[in-house]
Amino acid sequence: MKTIQHVLFFLQHEGRNIKKKWKSLLLLFIIPIVLLACLTILVVSFFKEKEIEPLQLVLVDETPSKESQMMAQLLILTVADNEQLSIQQMDKKTALTGLQNNDVTTIIEFPAQFTDDLLNGRAVQLIVTENGSKRIDTYLIRELLNSLTLYIESAQ
Repeated sequence: MKTIQHVLFFLQHEGRNIKKKWKSLLLLFIIPIVLLACLTILVVSFFKEKEIEPLQLVLVDETPSKESQMMAQLLILTVADNEQLSIQQMDKKTALTGLQNNDVTTIIEFPAQFTDDLLNGRAVQLIVTENGSKRIDTYLIRELLNSLTLYIESAQ
């Protein structure tokens, strides 16, 4: 009987202390839960695979020659396995519509006399139209094109 009285006295005494300090006790129980949740979110974000959409590059060929078609197909096949870059061939009107809708990053246009100028040894300039709202993506594609032209110059 004495033991039960001691336990009841202890519970009443501690109950009063808990009622006085309920705010700090609440924080004492909530802070570890919040910290564990933050840590879990951080660990999951490291292991979660992020979905990266590829850069959309469009080739517009105004020359109906076989050589320019082969060059366009070569470029398309070169990056076929690449997950970060996608090259498609389409007409100019569709490409410009895609550029306005932010579906396309860059448009590369082969000029009308591309094949003749290339075969005759004249300098050929490709017309590049970039998407202004995707500056970093267009910069990456511009550097890719610069390295491609350096490769072609060294091959000649």
